[in-house]
Amino acid sequence: MKKSKKYRFTIIIPTFNRHEYLKRLLYYYNKIGFNYNFKIIVADSSSDQEKLLNQETINFCSNLDILYLNHFSEDTHPFNKQLFALGKVDTEYCVICPDDDFIMIKAINCAVDFFEINPTYTCVHGRYIRFYVKGKNKDKFYWHFTYSNKSIVDFDAQSRIIFYLAAPCNILFATYRTEFLKMIMGESDKYANDGFFGETLQITLPFIYGKMKILDIIYSPKDALSTPKNINLDHFNFLSDYKKDGTFRKRYLLFLECLSKHLSSCSGKSMEESKEFLNLTLLNYFEVNNRNLSLKFASFFHKIRIFLESIKIPKFLYNIIKWPYQKLFIRRGVKLLKEIPPSDYYDDLRDLKMFLMNEKG
Repeated sequence: MKKSKKYRFTIIIPTFNRHEYLKRLLYYYNKIGFNYNFKIIVADSSSDQEKLLNQETINFCSNLDILYLNHFSEDTHPFNKQLFALGKVDTEYCVICPDDDFIMIKAINCAVDFFEINPTYTCVHGRYIRFYVKGKNKDKFYWHFTYSNKSIVDFDAQSRIIFYLAAPCNILFATYRTEFLKMIMGESDKYANDGFFGETLQITLPFIYGKMKILDIIYSPKDALSTPKNINLDHFNFLSDYKKDGTFRKRYLLFLECLSKHLSSCSGKSMEESKEFLNLTLLNYFEVNNRNLSLKFASFFHKIRIFLESIKIPKFLYNIIKWPYQKLFIRRGVKLLKEIPPSDYYDDLRDLKMFLMNEKG
């Protein structure tokens, strides 16, 4: 491992029984990583057999400085795995990257550049796309943009929270200052470290403390066709699950107490005022979620995925079953693009396309 360098940021990659995706991601970073100053932490809770394959992949990636954490058991909660890995980060900035997606190194460097001259921002990322590699020989590449491209730059925390919850985007995989990410994940560990409330806490706290910047750059191409049948899906719960099992009120009050404490501290408002604002705003957000047909179907499909994983359904059958969900809710109204424009903006996407087309094994 190359200890002489001063690394600029760390990429945490949680993985669980998806060797083919981890291999793809690390091979990509290995190809471009020689001239970049970043570290990687792989947090692996796979089976012993999968861990042997992952170790072989890591040994091959000689251009990368990788800390491999493989002591986790298969039933380790993904949140706990990420929190432990975060405790090993010694760079000023960090990113959590799913093993089946990509986060562009150039984009993370741009995010760090932005952080260094903008102290009032708590999370920075760029544009997200979904990509589809199809065909027997992986010779067809399609893609489209996802999420809003609007930064949130209001000066007061209440406005930022309202703005974000009205049109949320994925900030779990944005670039963060390491100490700040440790703080918000530590709070989630104390108050709501599982499922819906855990994620909602992690995506709300950044807007209490600062602004969000979406840079005009391709940040994260996400694999629309990745197969989650081997993911430990029962570790995630939807809001409806808590209402059914009778734990909603207890979980919600802990969650609300945490957010109110932070909002009161940052805004100067009393705990009562902070709690009143958050209670009204969040309950409205939850109600909108409850009426959202896509989320209801996602909850239903989530349970189907757990069942399919338990019976070890073949991948091709899983993809057949998944297709209607993707067509109706993921790709509804989306025009897939085949070509990538020639401007510099898309350089990384063109490089990734070339890598995916030439990927072997």
